[in-house]
This record gives sequence, structure tokens and C-alpha cells, in this order.
Amino acid sequence: MRTVFLIIPVDYAAGGLQRSTLALRECLESAGYSVTIYCFKLLPGGLARQHPFVRRITHERRSKLLFWLATVRAIRRHIREGRPEALIAFGTVPSILLPLASAFMKVPLTVGSERAYPPAERLQSWLERLRRISFPRLDLIVCQTSGIRDWFLGHLRVRDRQVVIIPNIVAPATRRRNAEPDGVSGPPTIICVGRLDEQKGFVFALEIFARILESRPDALLTIAGEGPLGEQLRRRADALGIAGRVNFSGRIANLEDHWAAADLFLFTSLFEGFPNALAEAMANGVAPVAFDCPTGPSELITDGVNGYLVPLGDVEAATARCIELLADSAKRRGFGERAREVAQRYSAERIGQLWLELIARKTQP
Repeated sequence: MRTVFLIIPVDYAAGGLQRSTLALRECLESAGYSVTIYCFKLLPGGLARQHPFVRRITHERRSKLLFWLATVRAIRRHIREGRPEALIAFGTVPSILLPLASAFMKVPLTVGSERAYPPAERLQSWLERLRRISFPRLDLIVCQTSGIRDWFLGHLRVRDRQVVIIPNIVAPATRRRNAEPDGVSGPPTIICVGRLDEQKGFVFALEIFARILESRPDALLTIAGEGPLGEQLRRRADALGIAGRVNFSGRIANLEDHWAAADLFLFTSLFEGFPNALAEAMANGVAPVAFDCPTGPSELITDGVNGYLVPLGDVEAATARCIELLADSAKRRGFGERAREVAQRYSAERIGQLWLELIARKTQP
């Protein structure tokens, strides 16, 4: 059986990178490949506890140097034993390591798949230097958006044909949203989803929501996610006097009930590789108001057609758009219905076919 190895940094079950990897694995398995996912690190409650095909690369933990040496040796051992047709690394560090671990091995295809927005990454200087050496030695670099592809072509010595755009798979909705008839209204509900860290910009979301409450005091905001800024965001909500209208729900494994109840999706990220939460909200028919951050929102949203884009960090514009949509149920529902199209544009069939064609083209004798 044809074999593919997927390499990821950690098996965090709620991560966008990890969910994208699982979706790709399913597509490859459906096409007849045997796929194993190897991780640098396993987390409590992570994917390895749920799936037997998710495995730790090495158990070496004594020091960083010994860990990386053991990781390289383990990957080389897995290559000798499994003879994969393709090695696909997700994330910056796995992609950097891949050419080193596969050097002088008979691997038909090595792919590094960048999942972040490179200018916003805070790589240590030695890692940045290593990326400049390592990435040109990959057979292919897969980016999620045209903006990221342009960055690689402008900053690394890579060839145009070496850098390919393949977005993430977006799953279709599993149920329809609640559709209240005109004239019937409950408390307007806004949802944000993502890790509670600086990148997701939830401080802006709280500022925007505080302004929304001035005209819609019955509104509710749910922030679904966990992360290092949880307590700081709660204190900020309290300082703004809105804590009673904000629900910090923590990480939610299945968001379908929240999508069904939401009136708006508020997206305040400062940067993204590919905005998975935004794409999922749209696929579920939730009208979005989004910061036009690099990269991805402008590739998902056609402003004024299936959502609203506002300049990055523009709290006033985002507030005005949210209030407008909350007051106009017909426009809101129209945006939501047209937003569903992303599920067809980024379906498993379409995106999976791009990966299958890429692997087949590069590995055919």
C-alpha cells in the first residue's frame, strides 16, 4: 500500500493545524494511501489518545539538542521502515526539520506546509537562518493563501514552481441555523472563536462589544476558546462594565449549537495563516464582520456580499457594521446564506483533489 507520513508539532485536539491534518489524512486514506501522523509532542487529551494513527516521533526529553537529534534519527528510521511516497510537514519547525531528516534518503516527495503568517512569526535568529537554508531544499512548499506565497517568493531563495497554494478544507454545516421569522427576535448573539492569545485580538472584540451594548443593551457575546490571556480578558470585560453580557465558554469540542444560535461572527485576529474559525462560521451560515488582517479574510469574504470586512483594528467601523447587521435581519440572513458557499469552495473533495494531484504528479515514475 502507498504510504504518506504527516508530521505536526503537537497533537493539540482543538488546533486548526491539527484539524487540517486530520482532514487531509481522511482524504488520502479515501484515495488508498496509508497515512500515519507523527508528532513532536503529545498533550494530555490530545489526538494520540483518540486515534491510533497519531504517534510520538521520539520519547527523548533530556535536552533540546538531544531531542532534535533523536527526532532526526527517528524520522530516518521511520522512512527506512515505511518507505513513504511523501513526507508532508505542517508548521514552520517541522518543515525546517524535514529536509535535514530526509537527506540522502529515497523519498519521492518532501513537502513543507506553512500554516502561519511568516512576517508575524517570532522565530529565534538561528531558526530563521535554518529556514533560509532548509526551505529551498524541500520539493514543494504549500501555502494557504496568495499573500503567504508572495512572502516566500520575496524572502527566500525558492523557485516560483516550488511554492503552491492549497487552502484548508472547510467542513460543511451539520445542521441548519435557527431562522426566526421577521418580527420575532431574541437577544442578539455574537460569537468569537479562537485561542485566547494576542494574535486573536479579543481585546478589540471586547471594545467593539462594549460599544454595541450602548445601542443594543440586550446583546450577548460568547468567546469560545482557552489560552494564556483568559484572566486578562475577563478583567478587561469587568473593567468595561460588560462582564455580565460576556460568556467565556472555554474550549468547545462541537460548536454546532453555538453556530445555530449566533446572529453574528466577530473576527478580530491581527494575522492568520488561514482563518479556520471564520471559514467554519461562514460554512454554518453565520454572517461575519471581520478585520481585514493578513491573510485570509479577504479571500473568504466579498465585502457587502457575504459579510463585512473592516480595516485592521478599526473598532468604530466594526461596531457600525455589527449594529447595522443586528438591526437588519434580512441582510444578516442573506449574508449568512451566501457565506455558506465557502464550504463548496473549500470542500474536502476539491482541496483533497489538489493534494492528490500534487502527490501523484511529483511521485509518478
